[in-house]
Amino acid sequence: MIGSFRGFSLIELMIVVAIVAILGAIGYPSYQRYVLSSHRVEAKKMLLDAANRQETYFMDFNRYTSAAGSLNIPDVSDSGYYHLVISAAANSYILFATASGAQGRDSDCIIFSLDQDGATQAENLAGNQNDECW
Repeated sequence: MIGSFRGFSLIELMIVVAIVAILGAIGYPSYQRYVLSSHRVEAKKMLLDAANRQETYFMDFNRYTSAAGSLNIPDVSDSGYYHLVISAAANSYILFATASGAQGRDSDCIIFSLDQDGATQAENLAGNQNDECW
């Protein structure tokens, strides 16, 4: 009995490989959606930081600014997934974080916005409002 070892047949091995491939094909898109949704935190962080700096700027100059440089922040998020656009008037502003690069594949939440009253909004790729993003 010591010398009798039975291995796997080629058919058994191919069945296992096929099962692993099917599980991978099912799991990978879910993983990709998770990664894209986890990057949304970066847009929210960038907008909230810019809003805080806008209020500080308003206290100093009695108006809001439309330049990220005036707020001492870059117009691109830390990892480069979002681009900041500021639309400002004397007493109001709207901040936009638009997905860029690889994050542009996140068709559910492509544009985030925040205004001076703290109202948040997000749009999908079709331009429709998506309340689940925030």
